[in-house]
Amino acid sequence: MKKDCLIEYKNVSLSYGQTEAVKHASFVVHEGDILNIIGPNGSGKTTLVKSLVGELKPSKGEILKSCKRLGYVPQKLMIKRNFPLTVQEFIYTGFLKQDLFIKPKDAEIIKAWIIRMKLDPKILTEPIHTLSGGQLQRAYIIRTIISKPDVLILDEPTSALDPSFREQFYELLKTIKEELQMTIIHITHDLTDLVLENSLVMYIDQEIKFYGTYIDYHQFEHEGHHHG
Repeated sequence: MKKDCLIEYKNVSLSYGQTEAVKHASFVVHEGDILNIIGPNGSGKTTLVKSLVGELKPSKGEILKSCKRLGYVPQKLMIKRNFPLTVQEFIYTGFLKQDLFIKPKDAEIIKAWIIRMKLDPKILTEPIHTLSGGQLQRAYIIRTIISKPDVLILDEPTSALDPSFREQFYELLKTIKEELQMTIIHITHDLTDLVLENSLVMYIDQEIKFYGTYIDYHQFEHEGHHHG
């Protein structure tokens, strides 16, 4: 059964002023894919994400998207100190339909996700700005998943998570993908956290040096290519 193509890059170059950050990128993402984008610091990973979510337009080439909703969890999460929302209210803003007051059934959904993410439900009444980096990252991820995106884009999602939860997080992500039939684009500097034999890997260093299966990527690495 042929999977629908959700995102296609056709010979895309991305620039800041006169500087080309990404050159001649061509790839496709199909429905149900898990794509891991890796590469050294400054390789263009974040630039690619900005173009995926529409923050940066191509200087050359074409980006085609047939997905209705993109969910994006950025690497740098900023919450202002005087931001007035509680954790529950912040997550609720991810719901596609919102009421003036949170309905009990929606509150239960939020609480269930908080528990799945190994957080204490007591934090739901806390102001969002009081959360630690790892807690805030999880709250952002829950808020994004609740919005039911066709494609979930995670930029270094475990960067603020404590090591003991990282493995559990990726196990949970696999479950979520199956449950919600979600396509996932995962940006990371290190593939050791995520071992999914049926996933795809893109290695980028200004240009796409490799795009293929996780298993084939090992062969690529053995040939002397390394990521940092």
